[in-house]
Amino acid sequence: METCSHTGPTFVLLCKRGVPHSPEDWVLVIQARAEDMRREFEHFSLKSIGDLEGGKSGDEILLGKNAQFLGDQKKFSFATQGIFGTAHRQVVDQYSDRTDRHWGYTRDGEWILVDVNFCDRRVAREVGVREVSLMELLENLQNDPSVVWNGLRSVARDWKARAQGRYLRAVRLNHTQEMEEKVLYHHQSQ
Repeated sequence: METCSHTGPTFVLLCKRGVPHSPEDWVLVIQARAEDMRREFEHFSLKSIGDLEGGKSGDEILLGKNAQFLGDQKKFSFATQGIFGTAHRQVVDQYSDRTDRHWGYTRDGEWILVDVNFCDRRVAREVGVREVSLMELLENLQNDPSVVWNGLRSVARDWKARAQGRYLRAVRLNHTQEMEEKVLYHHQSQ
């Protein structure tokens, strides 16, 4: 068993309170995890509402020529950045109308629900955004906190994989340049 000496706020909360059982407990640990991640936002690329993917296949959403943005336009836009996850789809007609619901945690620390209404398989007609409390967000996800908990974890894993990839490319580039310098300086000294 891991000790509780780790300094992350979520880990400390889990050690003190144990496994969350009530919605209120889940709000505490999810909020702690999200705030812990928010401190790192400046170091990682974040997606925007306009970058959301739709459907099970992860198709990129195409904003229709006249796609309407519904919501507080002083606060949110297609360019609003954060962490996003897919909550569920509501299919009206399998060939055309459907609504995808996404949850999000913005760069500014706001929880949001994003509803994307499609007029065909990939073209969005309307994108509605509204700020909600974390408790309200969980209620909109049929009280399944694992959707957000696992979604945040998935983003952290993605950040790690991308950082490792960049690190390996930098190591390879530095190794190549060190070898080039050895050859260059060796030929210059002869």
